[in-house]
Amino acid sequence: MILTKLQEDTLQEIANISTGHAAKSLAELMDKKIKHNIPYVSVIQLEQIFDVIQNPEDETYMAALEITGDVKGVILMLMDEAGATLVAKYMTKKMLDEDLEKMTLEEQQELKFSVLLECINIIGNSYITTLVEITKLKIESGLTDMAIDMKAAVLDRAFLKAGATSCSELIYIKSELYLTDEKYKNKNFIGEIVIIPNFEEKDKIMEGVGI
Repeated sequence: MILTKLQEDTLQEIANISTGHAAKSLAELMDKKIKHNIPYVSVIQLEQIFDVIQNPEDETYMAALEITGDVKGVILMLMDEAGATLVAKYMTKKMLDEDLEKMTLEEQQELKFSVLLECINIIGNSYITTLVEITKLKIESGLTDMAIDMKAAVLDRAFLKAGATSCSELIYIKSELYLTDEKYKNKNFIGEIVIIPNFEEKDKIMEGVGI
């Protein structure tokens, strides 16, 4: 199955508005300027995961938030080690490398997961609030999940969490956030925000926006 141009544009615009709200909230929290790219929208099967992601074998931190209610799916935030470390510094004000070096590796990982959890709640709230405002559907946040593994593995885990099977089709929406201060200009800091609603959910979303 494929999306029509109107359906793709609608999902892209919803994601663009949502990512903008999330970027603004994170910027205020981190006291940094943040920008985002134009979201990418596609329809894929679970077995095609290697075709749509970059560096599938890279170790990746993942935070996932279930979408429940009239629309079901999952919202993800994916960060590499460098991104997780950078965000942890800004969000906890541990700005110096030596601040983190005083911590054990286990404490550092716990800190990064704590930051991830806070970020996914902010991002998830932005996306769900935007969807509710635009579609008037009843949509709520569900359980959260955290993991660190190869990117392909964490996405596979998230797809299964969204109810996918090896042959089912899912809508894959990806956005990226960047720091825009002088030192880290155009450097990806938070990685990818991925939204995965089941393909069938598109009809509810389209009906909600009047298409």
